[in-house]
Amino acid sequence: MNMQALDTRLFFAINQGTENRFFDILMPALTERGYSLFLPYIVYLLYKGSSVKNSGDRSYLIPALWTLFIAACAFPLADWIGNMIKHGVARIRPCHVLEGIRLLVGCTKSYSMPSNHAENSFAFAAPLFY
Repeated sequence: MNMQALDTRLFFAINQGTENRFFDILMPALTERGYSLFLPYIVYLLYKGSSVKNSGDRSYLIPALWTLFIAACAFPLADWIGNMIKHGVARIRPCHVLEGIRLLVGCTKSYSMPSNHAENSFAFAAPLFY
């Protein structure tokens, strides 16, 4: 079995074999509004940054703001780098080349690899959890 056949077989095993009513509702919702999961964490970070004092009786608000600034800068940088890689790899989305797949959301025209959802989420979250 060649790599393309293995890739297609694995894709269909995941696409068809892992159907789940709960996730069929949850995952499209997260795709549309997943960014809102970060909002409570950001509010908490700012609250703790302004209320907690270090040994020098200074608040952590400035470091908290810097962390948010770095996260906000990492997001578009990751998106830009990911798009460069995406156009270099130029892998067509399975929804454009395979028949019989299950789609829960629309199929975009951009290339499929790497996942911008994953790289943007990681780029924004990594500074917040550091």
